[in-house]
Amino acid sequence: MIFRKATVRDAEAVCEIYRSAKELLKNSGIPQWQGSDPGPDTFRQDVERGQSYVLDDNGTVCATVQIIMYEPYYETLKDGKFEDLNALVAHRFAVSDKILRHGVGTELIAHCCDIAKTLGKTSLRLDTHRLNFRMRSLLTKNGFREVGTVVLPSGDERIVFEKLLREL
Repeated sequence: MIFRKATVRDAEAVCEIYRSAKELLKNSGIPQWQGSDPGPDTFRQDVERGQSYVLDDNGTVCATVQIIMYEPYYETLKDGKFEDLNALVAHRFAVSDKILRHGVGTELIAHCCDIAKTLGKTSLRLDTHRLNFRMRSLLTKNGFREVGTVVLPSGDERIVFEKLLREL
């Protein structure tokens, strides 16, 4: 699989991944991603900003992630403390429902870590809903630890995870 920056040509595939992820979350009783975001407008903005990436398997987009340098609402972390302040942040992490449980999430995390290291970052952060046990398990399995909670601008709460990259 090739990890690459997303382009506008990936919109249909990425939005289908978002749609199926929203459905899976809803069917699992998780009130995450149940609004319009992420969606086509979000994806377009991420591409324009150079923040959207995909895993491409011979021309088929099978996973997506947004990578940003800074997340302002992480400044409001409560119930914990970051171990490292030189972090890269990953959002909108999603894998196609056609290949769940085939190691693609782990591969996507590895690529995010590689980008972080290339940019001189020493940790990677992600957040997820308290009830999203699949994502929490994936993160823990891949060396992340829970560092606390944040409240999003929407008022929703998320658990923040951090992986120290200097340990690799």
